[in-house]
Amino acid sequence: SGDKNRIAFAQYIWRVLSAIGLSLRKRSESYHNEPSLQSLFLLNNTYYILKTLTTSSLLSIVSLYRSNVNDDYQSQIREFKMDYYKCWNKVVHYIDEINNPTILSPQQQQRSGTMSSSSSSYSMIPNSHSSYSLSSGMSTISGHHQPQQPPMLRLKDKDRQIIKDKFAGFNKEFEQCIQSHRSYAIPDRDLREEIKRELIQWLNRLYYQFYERYVCIDFTKNVHKYIKYTPDHVSQSISLLFDDLA
Repeated sequence: SGDKNRIAFAQYIWRVLSAIGLSLRKRSESYHNEPSLQSLFLLNNTYYILKTLTTSSLLSIVSLYRSNVNDDYQSQIREFKMDYYKCWNKVVHYIDEINNPTILSPQQQQRSGTMSSSSSSYSMIPNSHSSYSLSSGMSTISGHHQPQQPPMLRLKDKDRQIIKDKFAGFNKEFEQCIQSHRSYAIPDRDLREEIKRELIQWLNRLYYQFYERYVCIDFTKNVHKYIKYTPDHVSQSISLLFDDLA
């Protein structure tokens, strides 16, 4: 009788949690014109629910009826995180040399350095298992990044314009994302730092590869107009997201 009562109570809590989940998804539809806010709304609330369950006895109780309840919430959290990261795809579009390469002549590709097969994962959306040190692969990270000097290339006007457009497009989209997302809220400190860390791991790797490839190529006389950010600057800008004091 006691076991039946506990299972019945667990079933009741699960039904309440399911109703809350449906209500949250319904409420999130009010942000359908702002996908980044919609995904963060769902992420914040789902993360809070799981954390509350975990820090109380409720998780073990609900597990009597729904044994994989923790996995269910972890899966939802991953889903909402991926949805949020997808909102940065307009930024990634300009610097993703794997899926959106700059077309240079074969000789220029060889001299500027092509992307190795081991780099193919750089363009992927980040996940909680990714690991990356900001200084890995860089000649120096203190102060200003010092790129490795490639042989000077002679570019056609078309190639120069392509590179200009990519830097200009990245600058525009990155600045728009930083400006709008900086005011967004992620109340939980652990989640907030996790999102920023994964964004830095993902975007800095992509931008570092892009920056390293073109920073020493003579594609413009107005270098500072197009190369506005070093990899360090990209990371620093992301680190200020979701910060009321920023």
